[in-house]
Amino acid sequence: HGEPANVAVIQDPELDPKNVNIVLQTDLDMQLDTSSVNLHLSYGLTNSHRFLTIFGFVDESMPVLFSQIVFKSPSPEMIALGCNDRSEMVFNAKDGAVANAVWDSVLYAILQKQ
Repeated sequence: HGEPANVAVIQDPELDPKNVNIVLQTDLDMQLDTSSVNLHLSYGLTNSHRFLTIFGFVDESMPVLFSQIVFKSPSPEMIALGCNDRSEMVFNAKDGAVANAVWDSVLYAILQKQ
C-alpha cells in the first residue's frame, strides 16, 4: 500500500472472469536499479487492516479483530453506539465483515459534523 499508487487492479470479466490484472499506471525510470523500484497499490484513505483480512493475511483462528478506529472525545450518543467498546469496534477475521458498531459510529461522526 502506498500513496500515490502506481499500479491498479483491473478485472475484465469478458476476457477472464476469475482473475485480475495488476497494471502499471505510471512510467518508471528504467535506468534505476530494479531492486529499488517499488510498486504501490492504494487502498484509499482507509484502515488497511480490513483489506489484509479480506486478502488472507490474518490468522483466522482469531474470530474478530479490533478495527483500529478510535474517536477523540466521543459524544454520549457515540458511546451508546459502542465506539468506546473494543469488543464492538471489530471486523470479522474470516471475511472482513465490519461490525454494526463501527459503521454506526463512523456514520454518526460524519453526520455530526454537518
